Amino acid sequence: MRFVTRISLASYSVNKVAERTGNIMNDLITDRTSLVIAAEINTIRHQTGKILLAGAIEIGRRLKEAKDLLPHGEWGKWLKESVSYSQRTADKLMQLCEEYGTKLLASPDSDGNSKEVL
Repeated sequence: MRFVTRISLASYSVNKVAERTGNIMNDLITDRTSLVIAAEINTIRHQTGKILLAGAIEIGRRLKEAKDLLPHGEWGKWLKESVSYSQRTADKLMQLCEEYGTKLLASPDSDGNSKEVL
């Protein structure tokens, strides 16, 4: 659960990311050029990609949890009624979580705390 508190998606709204990035860039550079704007766009795009990836991994983790809790044969019905995902989409999200979740979420450091990798 430590990861979930670190990535509060509400605190990373696109407006806040853009505002924060824009303020930093404006403080550092006074002349607006196409290169500066491209750097801002690429920074926002990179940050947004990290947020989307973290969200997809967390959705996959929760799908796996729900699947384990449901009685045999109820998975497809639950997906359709509860989260509007196809079986294929759910499988891809769970696979994403399984393959990359532990690698991207955190890695242990020397004092036992976890480092944010994203």
